[in-house]
Amino acid sequence: MTIFIENLPADFSGEKVLEFLAKYGTVKEMIMGFPVAGEKVNCAWVKLSSFSQENDALSKLNDVVCQGQKLRVKQADLRDYFWGVNTRSVIYAPEPCY
Repeated sequence: MTIFIENLPADFSGEKVLEFLAKYGTVKEMIMGFPVAGEKVNCAWVKLSSFSQENDALSKLNDVVCQGQKLRVKQADLRDYFWGVNTRSVIYAPEPCY
């Protein structure tokens, strides 16, 4: 499963998101979207190392206020991927992806 995190604080870099998610599990892969103009989209698609870690993150992070921003966290669906089609993506993969 992939979780979709929307409304991240504007100053959140990929590394900061990885730090933020570390207490919920090990991030296997994360994609952050950036629009063509270079402004942040403030969202990320994240895969954690286990389904239980992803469920834990879903239940604990949705509607949490982080630096004044109310996070929206849900299981990613096809519409979320199409929403990101017009963006450039930055992929963070702390572990090798094979």
